[in-house]
Amino acid sequence: MHADEEELLLESRCLLMTEFIEAAHRAASTNATILLTGDSGTGKNAFARQIHRWSRRREAPFLSVDCAAIPEHLHESDPFEDLKNTLAALQADREGRHDVSDSATLLLDNLVDLPPAAQARLLQFVEERQALPNLPASGLRFRIIAASSRDLGGEVAAGHFRSDLFYRINVIALRIPTLVERRRDIPVLAAHLLARAAPRITQHRLHLSAGAVATMANYHWPGNVRELRNAIERAAVLCASDLITEEHLPSDVRIARQRRTFIEGKPLTSLEEVERSHIVDVLKGSSTMEQAAAALGINISTLWRKRKLYKIE
Repeated sequence: MHADEEELLLESRCLLMTEFIEAAHRAASTNATILLTGDSGTGKNAFARQIHRWSRRREAPFLSVDCAAIPEHLHESDPFEDLKNTLAALQADREGRHDVSDSATLLLDNLVDLPPAAQARLLQFVEERQALPNLPASGLRFRIIAASSRDLGGEVAAGHFRSDLFYRINVIALRIPTLVERRRDIPVLAAHLLARAAPRITQHRLHLSAGAVATMANYHWPGNVRELRNAIERAAVLCASDLITEEHLPSDVRIARQRRTFIEGKPLTSLEEVERSHIVDVLKGSSTMEQAAAALGINISTLWRKRKLYKIE
């Protein structure tokens, strides 16, 4: 997902996504290093930019380094030399300014793809960022956001990633939920993506049929929001009228719904629907909110938040 192609929807009906957005918003106001993880297509790059916009650095530069794209011949030398020069130039432009709002945000994308030699260089760069060449003693107080589609802790355990670099980067860890974990958001996301795609593809104002929405909501989306966007654009191209139906969606998406419609003759129920039903039952059998929260094993504030999310009176 490219940040310039994907406008983030910061409203969600999914508790897990809501909690992620709230945590990211709080983290943005700090100076701490952030580690963004999440499956491919969940929007790590886009959320990194959003965190920058939420922060006091919003008027400062946002720099991005794709660690997977660093040329192999630089791995043994210094793959971050150009970045250091860029930071030095930024510091020169901001000479005399010392407010944190003047600090840049640096995204280290695809961090897990760095080979061992480059990891050592990055560790040195992170540890010495207050004393970069050609910078005054104060250095440029830039904020680091690292992003990885694989579990860095697991990579450390497997011996593929330096533990000392991992502990430098893993200060505030935020995992972006997969699309299947925020299934209730799929109809809104699909409509949003269609509204963006349609003007580039057709002169018609396109709409999604109820069947198309239901089909998309039942698919597991291994490519997450990126795959959903591609499916929507494909449907917009194939649609000859103003209504996108199931037949315009990719075959994998259509077949998945047919397979998931019934299990042992019973309609499928989402995890959120099960949770809502259980909370309703516990509330009915409890005399107070405190008693209900205790029975559910959560605190009062979490219960209130879930009641609001699920519209439980």
